[in-house]
Amino acid sequence: MVIHCFMMAIITLASRKAAEGINPYMVCAMVHLFALIMSSSWLQRSGFTLPKTTRWKTYLLRGITGTSSYILFVYGLTQMTMADVSAIFFTSPLFGVIIALLCFKEQATFVRIFALAIGFVGALVVIQPGSVHFNAASLAVLTGAALYGGAHISVKMLTRTDSANTISLYTKLFMGAISMPIAFFYWQMPTNTQLLWAILVAVCWNIALYSMSKAYEYTEAVIVMPFQFTRLLFVVILGAIFLEEKTTMMTVIGSIIILVGAVFAMRGESKRLKGTHEAL
Repeated sequence: MVIHCFMMAIITLASRKAAEGINPYMVCAMVHLFALIMSSSWLQRSGFTLPKTTRWKTYLLRGITGTSSYILFVYGLTQMTMADVSAIFFTSPLFGVIIALLCFKEQATFVRIFALAIGFVGALVVIQPGSVHFNAASLAVLTGAALYGGAHISVKMLTRTDSANTISLYTKLFMGAISMPIAFFYWQMPTNTQLLWAILVAVCWNIALYSMSKAYEYTEAVIVMPFQFTRLLFVVILGAIFLEEKTTMMTVIGSIIILVGAVFAMRGESKRLKGTHEAL
């Protein structure tokens, strides 16, 4: 999981560098184009035959939420420090709980409500409404975190019927199909440096996806979740080295509060699922 967090930190830095002098739509399209190219070897081994699925609507939902989330993420990086953007994105699991409550009519238990309350208090500490730190970029990143939570819910739905390789491939296909036409209307000629940063994002994305799946294979999410804080540590270090960014104490405190809420929610879900299995 530490490898996953380090890769996500590099993705944050590389996305920020790729967006220097170019719009977020172009960055999103370049990243997903290179990610698709990297998947071509897997397609070649399968004779360029796409895996079968019947979940097209869910993949479309995954593509829309994932693409929109990444565009807002990149936009936020051009307006805020990497640490602030990463801290706000820690709220995505909490938004996932809200979506599950609203869309799937799951039970609003005390644990869930309490975890949400803790998490969003942490988000308020980072965003600081009413201060000079609060702006449109903060809301954009928070919206991106909500969409990212929705993307995770869609993946959870897809795992009921499709394999990890199938989900990964169609996610890249749909996100590429959505982001590339948008980038056409906002076309800017990327430099060689921007292309290299986008390639780095695509490479790290594949490594991050694999390392995260292995982490969840070996242990429960409630144990893995606290390691997410190392992502902020890596982001702070990379931001200081490459961008000379300074992280405020409010960002660190808010991040800790958000992660406590997320871990609390995951622990509650773990106990609920164990209770369900035992009843069966």
